[in-house]
Amino acid sequence: MKAYNDSTKEITTLLDSTTQLDSMDVIMSKVNQKLASLQTQLGAVMQTQLDELSESLNTIRCIKESTTSIKTRFDEVRRNCSESLRSLGTNKEIDKLYVARRNVMSVVNQIKFMEELPDRISVMTKRIKEDYTCLKVIYDEWIGYYAWMWKVKEQIERISIQSTREQAEEIYSSSFAAITALGSVIDEKLWEHIYRCMELAHLDPAALVRALTIIEKNQHRKNRAAEMQRHGEKVAAWVLNDREWVEECKDHLLTAIHRRCEHAYNQAATMKDKLRIGMQLLADLENVRVELVPCFPPHYNILQFFITQYAVIANNNMQPYYDDPTLEPGEILVLVEWLDSFLEEVRGWGCEPVAVFVEAKERLMQKFESSCTSRMEIWFKRILERRDVPMESEEGHLVTAVPEDLFSLIKTQAELAAEHLKDKALCGAIRICTAPLHVYTEFYTALIQDESGDVSDRELSAIINNSNQLRELVEGLPDLVGSELNEEALVELNTLLSDTTKQLVDLNTLAAHALSDMIIGDVDSSHILDELCFNEDWLMQEEAEGVLIMTSTFQDYFNDLKVWIQSKFFFGMVVIDCLHNSVKRYFKSFEHSKTAFDEPITFGCRVKTDYDSLMSFFTSDAVANAMKFTDRRYRSGEHIAEILSPIRNLEIFFKQPPEAIVVNGEITGEGYSLLLSLVGGKLMENGIRVLMMARSDIDPVDKTIIINKFSMF
Repeated sequence: MKAYNDSTKEITTLLDSTTQLDSMDVIMSKVNQKLASLQTQLGAVMQTQLDELSESLNTIRCIKESTTSIKTRFDEVRRNCSESLRSLGTNKEIDKLYVARRNVMSVVNQIKFMEELPDRISVMTKRIKEDYTCLKVIYDEWIGYYAWMWKVKEQIERISIQSTREQAEEIYSSSFAAITALGSVIDEKLWEHIYRCMELAHLDPAALVRALTIIEKNQHRKNRAAEMQRHGEKVAAWVLNDREWVEECKDHLLTAIHRRCEHAYNQAATMKDKLRIGMQLLADLENVRVELVPCFPPHYNILQFFITQYAVIANNNMQPYYDDPTLEPGEILVLVEWLDSFLEEVRGWGCEPVAVFVEAKERLMQKFESSCTSRMEIWFKRILERRDVPMESEEGHLVTAVPEDLFSLIKTQAELAAEHLKDKALCGAIRICTAPLHVYTEFYTALIQDESGDVSDRELSAIINNSNQLRELVEGLPDLVGSELNEEALVELNTLLSDTTKQLVDLNTLAAHALSDMIIGDVDSSHILDELCFNEDWLMQEEAEGVLIMTSTFQDYFNDLKVWIQSKFFFGMVVIDCLHNSVKRYFKSFEHSKTAFDEPITFGCRVKTDYDSLMSFFTSDAVANAMKFTDRRYRSGEHIAEILSPIRNLEIFFKQPPEAIVVNGEITGEGYSLLLSLVGGKLMENGIRVLMMARSDIDPVDKTIIINKFSMF
């Protein structure tokens, strides 16, 4: 159709003009020529296609013949298979035949493997004995044989026929023996690596790492098997029952450590030699830290393991010296110094303190304390029992050689401790050296408190000076040993010495009180106040004769004590005590008088004279200045007046008219306060009757009311 349309279109084009119509004959001639050419071409094409179609038919005929032949063959195969199936019976027989063939091949392969195994084992054994670096390579191959051995053993165990099982065991026995023998060689080489761990860590750390890799793999396999069993999975018994590799490794390490250390200690005969060996072992630990630690897995904590074991062995070898009762304090300190050095080094590595060494150090310090204290206490007592006579120094202070002698002993022990110890350990040793100071304080405390009163004012003054000097010497110990102390330890030592010397301050306080008691006792023994106060003659005196004699006695003592006692603090304490004692002694004399006075106002004026006399004495520059060194409050006359206020209140009481104290059987507020100030403290115990007796102008009934009211006092 397309050719027809194209032809029609072309003819229409040709007939489109008169020119084209005129050349119609020519055109028709050309068309005829083309038609003839086209017919010729079409004929050739058709002939070619007919030839090819003939060939295709021939090919199809051949294929049909081949297909028929193949069909014939398949029919024959099908027929043969049917005959085979009939002869075998069922398809299961074929499966059995295949399994049998496979088993036969397996047996053949096993026989071949067993024939080659001895040679392989022999080569591996020779190689590992000659070259320790091939341990892991040999092990990795051997573990395969080992697993095969256990698999075969499990198969043999499942054989129910006894004779067959014995025959199988006999067949495999030589192979099993070879594998086991190689395993023993590998074990020996493996643990040899562990025994030589320090040497290998220095010479060939890779070899040690390979050995530890074997141990870690075995332990991991065992742990994994145990975990699988917990989850109900089936695992090989030989894996599950394998040894604890890491623990066995530690046991072998322990054996190696003991062998190394004991060999070293066996060559030491004296304590000095053993300490030297201990320091060499400490150098070993430095090698462990630098070279061995990088080779071991972190969970071994190998540095702490070595430190602990070295310490235990060293401690066991030093134990006889710890328990030696004849050990001198200096030798004890040498041991403590060695322990401290070890502990300090370990602490610097970031490891935990070694418990056995910490305990040993504590025991040795207790031993040092016992030895040092017992000796020093004996020496202290010998010095104190000399009862040195106080001598005046160039400044007039009373002193003895006791503080210097005692401190010489303390200093000797402290210097000895500083040679071997430092920081907190040195602080502990100095605490021990200064502990015998209690012998000094107890000796003089007992002497002062002895009722026989054998201690003189000169001795008491010397005690104060000696204690003060001894305190200064002891508190100066940090200057002597300060170079061995860090800042923290220095602060601790200063605090410790301050606490230690507090007993010396307490002793001085006791001695100062004893001096003031001695002074007031001197006043009492002369009965000055009892004879010269609170009587008719006393009322007629214009001056406070009794008080003046008492203060003159005070002044005599003060003149001597001011020179004898070096410390202004404790001299001021004596003066302050005398101030308080004067008030007590004044009221004691008043209580003893038990006298009724018809002129209470005169009595009050006379008390005022005594008060003024005491006030004048204790506010004088010399006396007040002495007290202010002890207590700054005594610089003020107001505070001294407060101390003397009971005497002032006594004056006021007598100057008050009766109605100011009691009115119509009722005690006034002013009267109550005044009476309470006099009898409410310890100045006038049971003194209300004495007060009422002295006031003849108060009605007896009112006196009774007052006495009943204040009977509780």
